[in-house]
Amino acid sequence: MDVASYKASFMTVLPIVQLQAVLLIAFVGLVGAGAVTDVRSRRIPDRISLAVALVWVMYVFTGNTGGQSGLIAAAIVFAIGFVLFERGFVGGGDVKLLAVVSLWAGTELVLPMILAIAIAGVFVSAAVWIHARGLDFFSLGWRPQKTGDQAEQLYAPYAVAILMGAIFVAGTKAVNLFHALEPAL
Repeated sequence: MDVASYKASFMTVLPIVQLQAVLLIAFVGLVGAGAVTDVRSRRIPDRISLAVALVWVMYVFTGNTGGQSGLIAAAIVFAIGFVLFERGFVGGGDVKLLAVVSLWAGTELVLPMILAIAIAGVFVSAAVWIHARGLDFFSLGWRPQKTGDQAEQLYAPYAVAILMGAIFVAGTKAVNLFHALEPAL
């Protein structure tokens, strides 16, 4: 192939890759917004999960072939998450957010994503536990522990850990986008 053919090929692929990169950034940004609201209010609004799903649909329509794989992964994760929610182990917002992040992961990345989330979840839970025991991370000072009726149930904002899984998935997909450009370069 001559230089003109390479340039034409590159210019054809580049706008699609740019759009996919923007959608990956939007995906991580939306999950990040869910993490922030989870930390602040202990809730993940449904509109965030819905927006993540809609951005995924746009990503699939850009030519990504992971649509069916994403639906399978999301259905399995949602079913397992629903059982955990019914038993009181996780919140409903966490289940919905994890399911829509699984759309992006697909069956090929869902298990490594869940491993990344589990590892991040250990750190989130440890931070919550340490904070509840008296160390205040924000001022780096000690505060008195609550006892008896003042004690509140520990709550880990697990959307922070889910964000780490979303970053893993987006990073993996971004590397794949870069590799898709190599033949055109």
